[in-house]
Amino acid sequence: MTTNSSNKLYLVTRANLKPGQQASQLAHVSREFQEEWPDIERSWYKESNTIVLLSVANEHSLRELVSKANELGIKTATFREPDLKNALTAIALEPCEKSASLCRGITTALRNTYEAHGLAGANPNGPGSLVLKATASNAVIPGENPGQGALPLRIWERVKGFFC
Repeated sequence: MTTNSSNKLYLVTRANLKPGQQASQLAHVSREFQEEWPDIERSWYKESNTIVLLSVANEHSLRELVSKANELGIKTATFREPDLKNALTAIALEPCEKSASLCRGITTALRNTYEAHGLAGANPNGPGSLVLKATASNAVIPGENPGQGALPLRIWERVKGFFC
C-alpha cells in the first residue's frame, strides 16, 4: 500500500530533551494514543502503520501545537512524564490530512542526533519528517517506494541504537 500523509500517525516530542528521553516519550505517547483512540489506532495499524516522529522546541511549543490540533478537531493523545514533574513531553495526532497540514514544517525528532552521526541529508523526505515503517516484529524496513519516506535500512542500522 502506498503511504500518504492522511494515514500517518504523527508523534511530536520536545527537542530540548535528550535523545533517549525523546525516544521514550514518543513510545509512551504512541501507547497513550492506542489506549485513548483504539478504533482509530487499529485502523491505522492495519492500513498503514507508518509513524512520523517530530519535535518542537520546548513544552510551551508542544502545548501550542496540541491546542491548535484541538481547535482543528484533530484527535490527540498527550503524555506527561512523572520523572520530569509531570511535564508535557509528547503528543500524538490522529492520522488525517489536518494533522499532516498542521505538522508540515515541524522538525524531525532526534534531528541533532541524526545529523551528529553523519546522516544529514539521508532522509528522503527532507528535514521535516523521519518516517519509520514498522513490521509486526518491530523491525524497520524501507518502504515500497523510497520516495514515500521510509527510512532506508542502511540508515536504520546506524541509528537504531538510539531507539532500541
